[in-house]
Amino acid sequence: MTSVKGLSRGILIVCGLMALTLAQTRTKTVPPDEVLKRFLSLETQGLGLKPTGWNRMMATFFIRPTPPPQGMQIAVIAYQYGVGDSSVKGNTAQVYVGYERLGLLDTGLRFIPTTTKIETRSMCNYNLTLTAKHWALDGDKHEAEVTGDPEWRIENHECEMLLTPTAAVRYVTEARNKATDPVTRHNADKSLAKLRDYVRSDSKAQTK
Repeated sequence: MTSVKGLSRGILIVCGLMALTLAQTRTKTVPPDEVLKRFLSLETQGLGLKPTGWNRMMATFFIRPTPPPQGMQIAVIAYQYGVGDSSVKGNTAQVYVGYERLGLLDTGLRFIPTTTKIETRSMCNYNLTLTAKHWALDGDKHEAEVTGDPEWRIENHECEMLLTPTAAVRYVTEARNKATDPVTRHNADKSLAKLRDYVRSDSKAQTK
């Protein structure tokens, strides 16, 4: 009888430890620099160029949803970019991202390459907050408060939108196909010729 009680007590202790471990795993907070890496991995692939993708990024990474920026130039960047270490103070953090800007895409689908022949790094700072609350758009496009486990979220989208050359080619191609203005289509053709050079040069570098 004593051995059965001891076995039962041991099973309860093991189960309790397993439950505690599982709870700790579920509530493990993703560091702010890792949150930013995950966000940028989606933004640089062009997820935020369409309203549904933009809203998805807002709901996943930001404290409050904001409308997609109108008329903002898009920075086309080299494939290799860097996310710095987090500077954490209490429940706030700053994380810098560094990247090489290859050029800018404007609303007329014109790609303006960076004029300097020397590689330069651009920097942008993201502010994040550790919070258990955030706001997301409901079915009627109204903000609804969501409460859950504390997690690091981006405060605002204050930096320029970033795209890799591959994502930029995809975006310009789709926009050109939808455009009816001959000037816009002409701009897109010229931009695609330039952007594809960056895609090809990167693929050659990877095969060396």
